[in-house]
Amino acid sequence: MKRIMAFVLAACMLTCLLTCFTVAETEQSAQPDTTAQSKPALKISGYPRLYFTAEEKQVLLDRAKNEDPGYGASGKDMADAIIAAADQYLDIETFSCTYYGDYTLEFKLPMSDPQYRTDMQSPPPTYTGGAYPYWTLMSRSIENRLKYLALAYVLTDNAAYADRAISYVVAMSDWEKWTDNNYGDGSTCLDTAHLTFGATAVYDFCYDRMTDEQRDKIKNAILTKSIEPLAKAAPSRITDNTQVLKNSAFAVAVCLLYEDIGEAKAAKYIETATDYFSWYLDFLNTSGNHEGLMYTAYSVEYMMVAFDVLNRVLGIGDLINHEYLNDFLMDWLVAGSENTHCMTFNIGDSWTSGGFDVTASVLNKQNHNGIAGYYLNKSHRGNAGFDGFIYHVDDLYIEQPDRLQSVFLDRVGWGSMRTGWGDTDSVFVCTASRSKQYHNHYDDNSFMIAINGTFIATDPGYQDYSQSANGTYTLYGGHSTLYVDGKYQYKKGYASMVEKMTTPFLTYFIGSAGNSFVTNQKMTMFDRTFMLVNHAESPYYLIMDNIASDKEHVYTWRINVDEADTCELNGETAKLGVLQEANFAKVSNDKATMGISFADTGNINMKYYKYANMLGKLIDVTTNESRPTQQFLSVITPTAGNELSFNFPELEEKALLSDDSLELSTITAEADGMLLFKPQDKGDYYELPLNVGTSGNYNLTFKLAKANLYGTAKFYINGEYIGEYDSYVDDYLDFEKVNFENVLLKKGDNVLRVESDGSSAGNDTSYIGIVSLVAKCENADAGIAKVKETVYEDNVLGAVVGYGVENAQSDLVLFSLDGGAIDKNGLSTDGIEAAVYDFTEEGINGGYSAVDATKLTYNGQTLFECPDKVSVAVSYENDGSAIVSGVETTARLTVPNDGRKLYVNGEEVAVESDVVEVSLAAGENTIQFVALEGGSNGIGANTVILIVCAGFILLAIIALAVLLVKNKKKDSTQ
Repeated sequence: MKRIMAFVLAACMLTCLLTCFTVAETEQSAQPDTTAQSKPALKISGYPRLYFTAEEKQVLLDRAKNEDPGYGASGKDMADAIIAAADQYLDIETFSCTYYGDYTLEFKLPMSDPQYRTDMQSPPPTYTGGAYPYWTLMSRSIENRLKYLALAYVLTDNAAYADRAISYVVAMSDWEKWTDNNYGDGSTCLDTAHLTFGATAVYDFCYDRMTDEQRDKIKNAILTKSIEPLAKAAPSRITDNTQVLKNSAFAVAVCLLYEDIGEAKAAKYIETATDYFSWYLDFLNTSGNHEGLMYTAYSVEYMMVAFDVLNRVLGIGDLINHEYLNDFLMDWLVAGSENTHCMTFNIGDSWTSGGFDVTASVLNKQNHNGIAGYYLNKSHRGNAGFDGFIYHVDDLYIEQPDRLQSVFLDRVGWGSMRTGWGDTDSVFVCTASRSKQYHNHYDDNSFMIAINGTFIATDPGYQDYSQSANGTYTLYGGHSTLYVDGKYQYKKGYASMVEKMTTPFLTYFIGSAGNSFVTNQKMTMFDRTFMLVNHAESPYYLIMDNIASDKEHVYTWRINVDEADTCELNGETAKLGVLQEANFAKVSNDKATMGISFADTGNINMKYYKYANMLGKLIDVTTNESRPTQQFLSVITPTAGNELSFNFPELEEKALLSDDSLELSTITAEADGMLLFKPQDKGDYYELPLNVGTSGNYNLTFKLAKANLYGTAKFYINGEYIGEYDSYVDDYLDFEKVNFENVLLKKGDNVLRVESDGSSAGNDTSYIGIVSLVAKCENADAGIAKVKETVYEDNVLGAVVGYGVENAQSDLVLFSLDGGAIDKNGLSTDGIEAAVYDFTEEGINGGYSAVDATKLTYNGQTLFECPDKVSVAVSYENDGSAIVSGVETTARLTVPNDGRKLYVNGEEVAVESDVVEVSLAAGENTIQFVALEGGSNGIGANTVILIVCAGFILLAIIALAVLLVKNKKKDSTQ
């Protein structure tokens, strides 16, 4: 028995040792076999095989019954929607497509060959973009119908769906070709791809329902109208979306008919397609060419379908592992999306709906790409339609994308910076691209801003294909960039952007687009600095434009504010189309407000107007004077607006209760529901986070329930009592709005506590019911940073920027205009930028920064110095300080000597005075100031666990030693 006890103790000790060594490890799930095969061989025989196998069909049937909403619609909701759509397709004999300019064509079902329809042989009225691709929308509509009908058959076993789908493909099999003769030279194009995807899905899903004659006819059509013509086009090294879709359809069709084609020939076809895909992914990864997020999604989504099919049918999985997909694309998607629903920035020919549903789903499921999981969960995309159901991830793997808070996307020439990840945090995306791809616009050094689920600095997005003001506006004139003599950029792919810093506190990009203009307007310089100063309470952005030409021009700074409902210039309602002398603009809609404050560089004028008096909403800023050089310095502050609404039932899942046994639930007492709290004792409470975008004093208006079961509620914000309300009435349930004035809320999350003060007279309970809260900021401009003072002389442009409530705090930010040293207002550096943050007459409270500098001084005090040029941002108020260096070096820094510990790259640095010397690695070096709260000495959670484990090990060793000693003594006496 004692030997057993000893063994148990030893096992415990071993377990603790293993725990110590693995505590910081992340559990790794089994990964699929993605090894490429030089000679692909069928893994699956028979049908279905493309999107799922016969064995996997049960997974789909189970999903169709699942009512768990997951990250959006439930599997049952998706399946019901697919079946409902298929039901409609059963009952109709025609369908219509609405083309450019609302031009509509109707098609009879089953469709006869549309090749010779005269109404498809000329462009729609007003379209001036050349031969019009009627077949693209038509073929996509056919593809969707075929897929929905086929999938409905799989989910229900109702032969009517399969028979209808089969009849459509049989009719298509009689067409002369699956491409539009009126578009291009009649060779394969997008039409071929879409028709192929539809036909192959029907053949795969409905194979058991077809007659031998139908199978032969459809198979022959896929071979002769899809595979053979696509085989001729597949090898071409073309980078547009058309070629990508052709190869994707080609690969899927070959996988479908692998045996019928013959193994040798089919293997050669697959090699052709996969060679193209590998080349194309490498091209995207290295060339800098792209077509914006929407057209990238259009290409990659279909390509990812092909990759998934290749992996399932032939075991070719290496393509899914490509660096571009896993290490860049999902980062670009999330970095290029706003915070609330991951709506994408519609730069170029794009809309704001991301559209990477299949790609994100496959990468998340196959490779555990957590950024893809974040996108799916946040956007609720990938939860509808054929793709949403087929590729749904039943167990999302999610990574919080903190590393993407500010990021430079060099491959596409985008810079992304955000103040945080909450709904009321803002996101700023700018572009200066070397891509010459067709679907890009003439928009170098343009930018957009999103906050609180809306875009407040906008872009026209998808171009209009007419020779009209709308066409000019969308492609050229509606972007937030520079205009010269009223003219726009005429060249694309000649710009560039560089990253100086991307830290949580300070982000700094420089876009160069002087070569984006035509010869007679050519700029010798159009450098635009994009900068984020991420103060914890009141962040803001700066844009500094440094413009030069060998000729005199009138320069115009333009911003697109098409989503704004109101515009003020210098505090007065703007007069539409009238040039006014002003240096401050404020625009608002129901979700956001944005202030734009300009440094005084001389005779600044503003105009709020509609392009061509009818399109978009723009603000132009100009000196209205011809000159060879010009500078603009603007401070831009987006906020979540002055009035925020909080729906209490929606916040239920975030509630923290004083006791887990208490009941807090949503009931349907009101149209939007009511959050009902049932305390047991006086003092019971729950807490909710209220996220606001601007620090300031707010009026809080609660909508509260009152009835004969209700009692008194006390309200606290961030621990401060703000008021109470007795909701008892000797009557039925009713509602009342209760107002608390002048309540201080800070930017970010605020803790609201709702506490029971016990029952009221005549009432044995003390329920508390709340429907909603409206928080309205008393100061309309609270949190909007403004230029207090302009510094503009010699080679320096800068400003004293007021920020915070009533602009009570001040930063001094200076830029070098010629790359030379800065020495103004007591601030001196050899870098291209210098700043001190939250400075007063007594000193610096917030920190400092400098870019490409070896030294920074303020009023004679050296803030930092280094033998090598580095970029430094030190914030005393929040995390995010860093030094970016190109080489290993050392630096001397001024830091707070107030009891906080200093860590550089995770290593503690002794702070014995207000100046420390630190060693720097090449790259970004993180700097942290850690306060000693509650006696904490900075020991991390893993360290605590290791200590606990070590304690267990010591106890186990002692116990084992005692047991062995006793056992030895016992044995010696026997």
